[in-house]
Amino acid sequence: MGNYYYNYINEFYLKNAIQEKIKAEFKKKNDDNNNNIHSVQLQKIMTHQAYTTFLSLLKKANYKQDLNIITHLYNTAEIPKQILSFLNSKEFLSLIQSITNKKIRKVEGKILQLKWKCYSILNDKNKEHPGIDIILDFTDSWPQKANGEIIYTDTKNTSITIPSSPNTLTIIKRNKNVKKFIHYINNKAGTNKRYVLLATLV
Repeated sequence: MGNYYYNYINEFYLKNAIQEKIKAEFKKKNDDNNNNIHSVQLQKIMTHQAYTTFLSLLKKANYKQDLNIITHLYNTAEIPKQILSFLNSKEFLSLIQSITNKKIRKVEGKILQLKWKCYSILNDKNKEHPGIDIILDFTDSWPQKANGEIIYTDTKNTSITIPSSPNTLTIIKRNKNVKKFIHYINNKAGTNKRYVLLATLV
């Protein structure tokens, strides 16, 4: 198959100089002892063709409601095989490893479909080990006043808010005591839906 999946990635991010610049930014934030959470964002990460192909697959995925009234409400689906193959391709993993300076065996995660009334809240029972998350956003149109942001926070009241931004890859490093939640989506969302791929690097 050769370098097939390089055709899916915006060639801007395949340049060594750009990768080194992003890596330096990520490392600088990591070296800040007061920063328990840090992230970098890569906008327009995929080519237009790859993005539209994947978005079409996500819209057709078999979503099931995941509900616990106390903690969360959203729809989830397994990552379509074509997208999972891309995430675990040597081309994509090489890019992520270059930025994070971390050896990665694979990417594991799920698809979230978010709409009016979806949410999740901080929950002491939902403890996560320190690690690195990636978020791929496939939301083409989203009213900002509808909320629906994914928010990472820690015990020091430090937080990072990740709003809707189509074709954007966000890499988040979580240290100890960092948790995430989804800001309740209000009726301003109308019939719009967010499609978010949330995964962890293993």
